[in-house]
Amino acid sequence: MRRNRKRRQVGRRQLLHKPTKRSFSNKKKIPFKAYLFRIFVIGSLTLFYWFFVSSAFQVKEVKITGLSDEQSIQLKSQVSDFSKGFFKKNYYFISKSSLEKHLKSNMPELKEVTVTKEAKEKDISIKASLRDIAFNWQAMGEKYVVDREGVVVEMGKTKENAINVIDSNNLLLRPGDRVGTPDLMLFIEKVNSSFPQTGYKIVEINITNEFKRELKIKTDGNFQVFFDTTRDPLSQIESLGRVLKEVKKENRTIEYIDLRVENRIFYK
Repeated sequence: MRRNRKRRQVGRRQLLHKPTKRSFSNKKKIPFKAYLFRIFVIGSLTLFYWFFVSSAFQVKEVKITGLSDEQSIQLKSQVSDFSKGFFKKNYYFISKSSLEKHLKSNMPELKEVTVTKEAKEKDISIKASLRDIAFNWQAMGEKYVVDREGVVVEMGKTKENAINVIDSNNLLLRPGDRVGTPDLMLFIEKVNSSFPQTGYKIVEINITNEFKRELKIKTDGNFQVFFDTTRDPLSQIESLGRVLKEVKKENRTIEYIDLRVENRIFYK
């Protein structure tokens, strides 16, 4: 009996000390929220690349009309400068008004600029026109190319067949600045074109008044003429013609003719 009990006790001990099965798998379950977050991040990065970095939504072509080949190349270069960066390269993020403003400020020779976006082809069309060059303007020893509206187009250059004007006022100018009003520019053009009917040629046009109300003309007859830029230029040219006829009849030499006072003419 005692032996049987010992056997049973030993059996029980063996059962108590029987090793349990261990799991050798180190895999951890990923929480559902973290899984969704990973999907969201990957999806966002994919969309960012597709929308901003890839060529799918970038501008395909810049079409330019109204300019020469050389000017078109220069304008395209300005468009490239404007489009630097991920957002600005994207067709949908390009602002037409901002691009037009950028082109006008960086290319003063442009008179009109119109930007059109073509959504189907992801193209940008630019229609541009140049300013009408009319004057070679000189101020403080510097030379400028100026258009008919008085806007400085280029610095340090002159153009053939443009009217040469010396501005005696001490002004430092930059491209895009205005040297005078459109009315003043028109006045100078009319005086320049109608002056030959007096029988003399213009040697030099000089603006002496800081408010640009006076115009001094040096002629090939060794005399000067003073004009009032606020009055009709053609009527002043007619008055000048009458005085010159009288001077010729009297066979006199003159130093100057002053037309600045309305209804009066002074000469010496």
